[in-house]
Parts: sequence; C-alpha cells; structure tokens
Amino acid sequence: MAFCALHIKDNGHTYRVSDVKVDVTATSAVAAKESAIAQGQSIAFQALLKSILPPEQLSSAMQERSEDFLEDFEIQSQKFSDRRFVATLAYTFNKHLLKEKLFLSHLPSIESDTPGEVPAYFVLPLLIQGDQAKLWEQDNPWLQAWADYKFGPRNFNLITPLSELKNIIALKPNEVLALQIPVIQKFVIDKYKVPGALVAIYRAPDLKIHVIENDEITTLNVPGVPLLDSKNPDYKQLIEPILTALSLYVRKHNSPVSPQQLRIFIASPTLRDFLHIQSILKNIPIIRDLKTLSLSTEYSQMEMTLTGNLSNLRFSLQTNGLYLSQGQHGEWWITRTKVS
Repeated sequence: MAFCALHIKDNGHTYRVSDVKVDVTATSAVAAKESAIAQGQSIAFQALLKSILPPEQLSSAMQERSEDFLEDFEIQSQKFSDRRFVATLAYTFNKHLLKEKLFLSHLPSIESDTPGEVPAYFVLPLLIQGDQAKLWEQDNPWLQAWADYKFGPRNFNLITPLSELKNIIALKPNEVLALQIPVIQKFVIDKYKVPGALVAIYRAPDLKIHVIENDEITTLNVPGVPLLDSKNPDYKQLIEPILTALSLYVRKHNSPVSPQQLRIFIASPTLRDFLHIQSILKNIPIIRDLKTLSLSTEYSQMEMTLTGNLSNLRFSLQTNGLYLSQGQHGEWWITRTKVS
C-alpha cells in the first residue's frame, strides 16, 4: 500500500493526514461511503505511524486502534453514484494521546527518543502564582510549554501529562507541591508504568526540580536558569537547562554496573506463586543464571546474576505487581505487597 501522495502535518497538538484517496463500491452509496471513510482512516493512521516510527517498531504499533486517537475527519472532495463512493479525505489524530500510548507500549518515537533501553520520566509541571498552584488547569502555561517543547535525542524519555479529568481526579496540585511520594508513585508507577516522575515547580523567579524514583526524592541542581520576562514569560526557556540536569542525573544513576550475585527470598509461596514469580524473573533482561536454591512452605530462595542496577530490577518487578525490599539483615525479599 503506497502512502507517497499523502500529506502529513504536525500541528503541535495534532497530526493531520490529508489527501487520502479512496474508491469503494458497495451495495449502496451510504454503505460505500461508510466503508470508504473507515478504509481511509486505516490508510491515514498507518501512514502516520510510518512517518514517526522506525521500521522495527511498526509491527507492534500497527496493533493500536486508530479510532482511539482520531479527533476529526474531513471530506476534501467527493463523487458518488448509486453504489460507488470516490473521495479525497483528511484525518486529524491527537498527537499527545498517540505519543503517550507509544511510550506506554515501550515504542520509542523517532522525533524525541534515544534508541535503546533508556528510562522514562513523567513530567509534573507545577506553576505557583500567588496563592494558587496550577497543575492540570488549561491556563497553566508551564504545562503547555512542556507539551509544545520539541525534544531532541536524549538518554531518557519524557511523558508530558494531559489536562484530562482522569488526571485531575488522580493527582492534586497540593500533593505534588508537598512531594507526597506514595500518591505520586501510585499515579506514575501504577498508571503509566514508568520508573519515576520529574516534578518541575516554578514560582517566579525560583525553579525547583525533583526526581522521584524508587521511593526517593533527588533534588537536581539546575545551573543557567534564565530570568523570565515578568510581563510576557517564555516558559520554554526553562526547559533546556532542566533537561541538561536530568541528563547528568540519568548518566550518574544508570551507568553500567558490574554483574553481582543476588540471593532472593520469597515469603510463604504456594507452588503456583513460585512458578509465576520464577517466570517473571526469567523474562527480566538484566537477570542471568537464575537458580532455585530451596522451596518450602515458609519461604523459597533463588539466586541470580544481576547485570543491571537494583533500581531497574525494582521497576521491572513493580510493573508485574511485585515489590523488592531489603530485610533487617541485608537480605532481599520479593513480596506481593509493599513493605514499608
């Protein structure tokens, strides 16, 4: 199927795919039109994915439902008879919903991501103006600056949130301002399946950046923060220094580590639980040479070679509903509930 005649335009918040040619014959003009519009939507969506994704990612991305991202369609021109519909169509897709879905499916986008396994952070842009804290509000220009920013290749991925009711209900501005780790962790880890959040708090002229990852808060030093015009601030000017600081943080915390032997205890597992956890561990790329040392009604022991860092292991387990914690004597435990 050729897409060379199509025109694809990035309009900031949306992608528009125009000049989609369709020619369908059916039992009636109405049936032909309905079939043509659906066919054109599929053609437009596939063409869009081909324009923003590398070839090796297309097979997985093609499984997505185009209607989940469709905002509108337009009939540019049309001709029809009793049973035939010939037209040129245009389709508009929600850019942020599509990119968010690609991130959640671990499909890096060409325009913003670095090839390979890199961490992803969910951005929480909090703007303080007087006594008001803005996070999801439509009139939050700090949120809009992140949504509109053109990201180049980095050693990390970023997910910019949307001003949607589900987000407004899930996370309040005061919870972000107070850096409430359990609430943010639940919102980020459970919902978006990413290892951490980037909390960007701006109260002119002060900028505070925090990374919340693995139940810990790291405050980043951000040099070179520009002083914005108080009457007409360009919030995008703040983002590049933040990205530089985050890049240094990622480089420090995700640098290659030497393989280490790790012994894991699993409390009171049934055989079914044990086999389930064993299957999960076997599918984690940074685990090698997984061995079962003992299996009993009290606990089981497993030994492995860990080729990455513990934070990556903890994140991989959390995405599968498991938690990694350290016991009183320095031993490591895998549990189904979080240990304080």
